[in-house]
Amino acid sequence: MNKALSNKLKEIYWKCTKNRRQRNLVKVEIERIISLNEKLLLSYNHILEKYKFSTLPVKTQKHKMNIWFMWWQGEINMPDVIKINLMALKLNLNGHTLNFISEKNIQEYIILPKSILEKVEKKIISITHLSDLIRSSILSEYGGLWLDATIHVTKPIPSYSEFTYWTPKWRLNPNQKLKFKLWNGLWKVSDITELTITQCMGIWYSGKGNPLFQCLRDFWLEYWNIENEEPYYWTTEVFLIGCMYNNLDVIRKQIDGVESNNSKVFELDSYTNKRVDDLKLKELLLDTQYFYLRWKSEYREFDQLYNEKTLYGELKNNPYFLSQFN
Repeated sequence: MNKALSNKLKEIYWKCTKNRRQRNLVKVEIERIISLNEKLLLSYNHILEKYKFSTLPVKTQKHKMNIWFMWWQGEINMPDVIKINLMALKLNLNGHTLNFISEKNIQEYIILPKSILEKVEKKIISITHLSDLIRSSILSEYGGLWLDATIHVTKPIPSYSEFTYWTPKWRLNPNQKLKFKLWNGLWKVSDITELTITQCMGIWYSGKGNPLFQCLRDFWLEYWNIENEEPYYWTTEVFLIGCMYNNLDVIRKQIDGVESNNSKVFELDSYTNKRVDDLKLKELLLDTQYFYLRWKSEYREFDQLYNEKTLYGELKNNPYFLSQFN
């Protein structure tokens, strides 16, 4: 990442933060991202070179696709909010094929190296970072739509067959949280005046054999073949954006080719512990059909102030509750 971008990012985030402590945290985070980006470029440039002259995958003519959903510990061990998400997904499959991935059946789809499985068992590799490898491997091998287990679907899922790559993508508004302001700066590193786009990494569609996911897969396979320490949480994003997007035309064209859509992916979660607001829900669902619900959040079924069911309470009683607001 060049020095001009580094300085520009620091200038922007210095202005957007409100206090000294926040500014210092942002400064540290930016420096960490820049340092990691440079390290990854140095250590894994040979993987980028492998895909330098790759071409776009062929668009599928099929209107039905594979949908991938993973809970490593198995369906019986899912938290309630993940069960809600899975049931809502089943309602909205729209004829597509649902593939549920867990520790017990993963080898039916892809072969994970024994060394990686041993590191998972020893907790050197977290399930979060294992899912980064599995996601990219599955989409490379089969294509289809990957939905993280934290994603709640509210409408029938289209085919996306007109795309080789698709993901929710939107322009940031000034009121969104600082972490999104931090990440948008990495999407357009080739043009430091265009710092407004972000995407959702938990919802990815791809055609089979897409170099975008092949490159990510090869990166994680090599990374875990060498490393024995837990990486920075956002390593996938840094490698995808800072390294792949800026150095591979075939990746940049696909990411830039996605139009703005599903702009409110992260906004529903803040309403789950409040009583139902029909107008607000209709507003949220107007252009968004996928929503992120944190499985580690503490959800309440009743709003004690009004003695009414919360949105979460309604969803627990009826996982299809939000479909009525479409």
